[in-house]
Amino acid sequence: MARGREETIREVGGTILCLAGVLLALAVGSYSPLDSSVFGAGADRIANLLGVVGAVAGGFAVVLFGAMALLLPALLLLAGYRMMRGIEMPAFVPQAIAWGAAITFGGALLSMAVGRTPYRGGEIEWGGELGRLVVIGLRASIGMTGTVVLAVVGFTGGLAFGVKGSLVEAAGGLAGGLGGKRRELAARRARRRGESERDRLRRELLRRHRETARAGSRRPGK
Repeated sequence: MARGREETIREVGGTILCLAGVLLALAVGSYSPLDSSVFGAGADRIANLLGVVGAVAGGFAVVLFGAMALLLPALLLLAGYRMMRGIEMPAFVPQAIAWGAAITFGGALLSMAVGRTPYRGGEIEWGGELGRLVVIGLRASIGMTGTVVLAVVGFTGGLAFGVKGSLVEAAGGLAGGLGGKRRELAARRARRRGESERDRLRRELLRRHRETARAGSRRPGK
């Protein structure tokens, strides 16, 4: 009975997280710079698919994180799926730091690469205000080259830690995947060689059987 309650709680919690992820994805995906948000008043007509609530949530996420805000619903969906499937959740603090670094430095890279462009009747900062401020601060202290290098390292490192838990596991997972592919290809080649050898032996057996049958038919009295 206790186990049943735990499974029910886990499934309900996972469903809530997945639903939150879907709603946040809709809010972020339908974001319009012309909608009212916590950062300022906008047009009277709300373009966001989720109305005022979606405009506020999507506006906050996109203005702060830019295009990297799309990672937030993805993380909610992933957490909900893991919870529903009973997969052990990784430690929260290291994961939060890892994904925070990935979102922050990814926004910095987008801010440097794309910056601010027109979008749906207004403008959008693709790296978000957080990414823009990170670029300004780093560029003033370590220069443009150092900013680019640090942003790339921070983004890839955060992504690797977030996905695999550690860079070692990420590298190990990649090596394991490549090793698995090599073993699979080797097994396929071995199966093909085995099938070819069996076919050869079968043909050889049939040939000998036919020769024996012909030799028997030539004996006197046959």
